[in-house]
Amino acid sequence: MIRSSWPSLMTWNMTISAARSETLISTLTIQSGLEGVFRFVVFSENYGIEKPDPRIFHIALEKAGCSGQQLLNVSDSLKNDVVGAIDAGVRSVWLNRNNMNTAPDIQMDREIKSLAELIELL
Repeated sequence: MIRSSWPSLMTWNMTISAARSETLISTLTIQSGLEGVFRFVVFSENYGIEKPDPRIFHIALEKAGCSGQQLLNVSDSLKNDVVGAIDAGVRSVWLNRNNMNTAPDIQMDREIKSLAELIELL
């Protein structure tokens, strides 16, 4: 279902903010059929910043040329990505595949169980 919906995602300015290596992200996007979909990738290691430091999200905002309300962070890491995005004023969706308990003090915009739900949100 998701793969057939990917062409509709091309209307969005999609980016990646990652702590992982460029090689791994490149491999993952190729394997998932998302190669060429993302305008840019921000690697925290290239800036000497570790997530959840909100500065990495500020860099992504600057590169994207948009506000935090115009950017949507989607992540499976509540601690490292969702919290950092929220602290940077970026809308955030938590991909909670394992049905983990939500920390009551973390106020993400939405929680989803699969990426198929993301297509419906967009």
